[in-house]
Amino acid sequence: MKNIITTILLLLTINLFSQTRKDVFDINKPNLKLLDSLLFEEAMKQRKLNNRKVIERDYICGLSAKYQSEYMSHYNVFEHENDKEFKGVLLKEHQDRFNYFLKKNKSKLKYRTFHEILVMLESVDVYNYEGIVSKTYENYAECLIHYYMTSPGHKATLLYDVDSGVMVCDFKSEYNQKTKSLYVTGFYSFAKE
Repeated sequence: MKNIITTILLLLTINLFSQTRKDVFDINKPNLKLLDSLLFEEAMKQRKLNNRKVIERDYICGLSAKYQSEYMSHYNVFEHENDKEFKGVLLKEHQDRFNYFLKKNKSKLKYRTFHEILVMLESVDVYNYEGIVSKTYENYAECLIHYYMTSPGHKATLLYDVDSGVMVCDFKSEYNQKTKSLYVTGFYSFAKE
């Protein structure tokens, strides 16, 4: 009986404190893992709508994207090229980031191309960004991917496809509490089979 009560309490606690795609984006304590998974999901929807292959999430792409989002948030900048050391290393360009994490994780996969896409929302507590209506995690993910799709370069990266080999990607976001700014990096690569 004690185990049943403990299980019920645990389930109630999880349900009370877990967030879903329909929950409002919490600017005081955002669930970035939820947002990242929804960004990936929305990117794959766009690939399907544009007759591109759905691709897989990739650990190295995720590490590279995470580093850049955290870098931009830490220094409150919005750039592909870094000029300062962060986390004990200067990873100036997107291929530097990717190669660093590839080597650090001793990956055996052969990657061929690297593409990075960025978006930033400043002062999300003040500005009413176009398309952000319900302010749910799902709404933010849809709008952020839409912003990528309105930029010809970012759209080309998001929809990049190859005839052979494997396309991989991941998205990571970081939120700066001080500036209330959201930084999102998408990282794509082509892995040779």
